Amino acid sequence: MKKTLSVILTLILSVGLIAGCNSQTGKEENNAKVINPLPETLDVNALDNCTVAVSLEKGNAYVDDSGKMVMDVTVYSYELYDMVDISTLEENDVIVRQNKEVKITGLERLDSGLVRINGGEENGGFDLVSNDNTVYYEIGMSDMKNYYELGEVTLPVSDEFEYVDESEPDSKAKHYSVKDFLAKDSGIVLIGVDAGVNGDRIPELEAIGAEMAKNEKKAVIKEVIDRVCADIALQIIDLCAERNLLPPNSSIGFTGRAIISGNKPQYILDGVTKRGLYAEPVNHLVFVDDGLARGSALMGRCMNSSGHPKCPI
Repeated sequence: MKKTLSVILTLILSVGLIAGCNSQTGKEENNAKVINPLPETLDVNALDNCTVAVSLEKGNAYVDDSGKMVMDVTVYSYELYDMVDISTLEENDVIVRQNKEVKITGLERLDSGLVRINGGEENGGFDLVSNDNTVYYEIGMSDMKNYYELGEVTLPVSDEFEYVDESEPDSKAKHYSVKDFLAKDSGIVLIGVDAGVNGDRIPELEAIGAEMAKNEKKAVIKEVIDRVCADIALQIIDLCAERNLLPPNSSIGFTGRAIISGNKPQYILDGVTKRGLYAEPVNHLVFVDDGLARGSALMGRCMNSSGHPKCPI
């Protein structure tokens, strides 16, 4: 009886050992590791003060019934992999990408830190990079993160809101505020002048100015300033004309001592004449030293004269 019991226990132990070995194959089969992305931490229903990737269509930014601006957006995220997992990755290992297991048949580590898997995107594989030495993520040919959709949500927008448009990889990112979105939705066009993006190229302008001040005479500097300012004004006029904002009965006003000094008014008049916007351009351009003050004075005169038909403005 004891001998029989001993045999049964031996068999049970043997089966247990075999089962234990098989239970590890989900993570490591034939010494091959299975690498999973880190758990997603972004919750579309609990977005607060954060930076998040979104997309939206025209009309998705609007003022709701309470008078507050909201946005209907689609939220995106991207997969992250632990630095240690990727640093120990080897051929024949398996990495889970977009919920699919991918066997590693080719692995290349570049000096830049990029990890090229199965020949990279051009050969049906993909590339992983890291920018903080803690996690890796996938990038495409334009160095864009490989985003996937998380869900849709309506977000309240605060005054500090900033939307950064990076939809064109070969161009600089465009920055928009709440006012920009509301203006677009209302049909208002905001046209302005910037040195680069948010003034990031002002140092280049300063360098040009310093070089001119050092090497050129005052007459040359004055002429360059007049030409550049007039050209900027004419470019703004072109943008208005493209949007049909300059009908034949319109007029264009310029205010400030900077724009009315030197040869700028003449150069602007020449440019408007060349563009053929008006039959008599000289009658459609106004140059004043202080438009705000003159407008206020005109309004005061109008209000003071109100109700006096014999003394019209």
